[in-house]
Amino acid sequence: MFEPISNSLSQLSYFTVLGFFFGAFYEIIRIIRLFKRQNSLAAGITDFLFLSFAGLITFAYALEFGNGSFRWFYILGVVFGGTVYFLTVGKLISFASELIVRCVKSIFSFIKRRIIIPLIKKVGIFNHFLWRKIVKFYGFIRENIINLIKHLKNKVKVLYNIRENKRKSRIKQKRIAQQEKQRIRSSQLVQSERNIQSKQIKITGEKRNVIKGKTKRTVRSKYIG
Repeated sequence: MFEPISNSLSQLSYFTVLGFFFGAFYEIIRIIRLFKRQNSLAAGITDFLFLSFAGLITFAYALEFGNGSFRWFYILGVVFGGTVYFLTVGKLISFASELIVRCVKSIFSFIKRRIIIPLIKKVGIFNHFLWRKIVKFYGFIRENIINLIKHLKNKVKVLYNIRENKRKSRIKQKRIAQQEKQRIRSSQLVQSERNIQSKQIKITGEKRNVIKGKTKRTVRSKYIG
């Protein structure tokens, strides 16, 4: 069963427009490649992905318009639409895009040479100057902290020595006081012993005098008797 020619021509026009849009979409990839160059591997992978996407879309539209059947002129319409795009509008867009990319690259290169690179140099000089100041300030703080720690250590040592000397002087005074007390006690004991000895001598002398007096009395009483 054959379809009317008008229906086939309308389907061919639809796929021609689809090919035209595929060409416009591929033009975006070309513009991106103008900004950033790709190696052969990356370009091959990108083209393969684009062709796979275009094939899937074409197959889906073919099933939709062909009521489940695929006709050869669908591919012919897509190829024809893409060719028309690249030979007409594509050339103008390619020329304009290359011109725009060159202008943009020249503007960016001018900004890079005149603004960004001098600014980076000045920032680098400023960073170097700032880093030197930071290092100098760090050295100053570190030196002051070290001196402060040494001063505190010396002060602690002085305080420790003062306390130690006070403690030793207290201990020495206590020893001297104890020795003085012992000396006084010993002198008191010696004095008391001397007093006792003197009292004993006095008592013994008195006893002797009493005994002599008694003997004299007895002798006198004998003579008298």
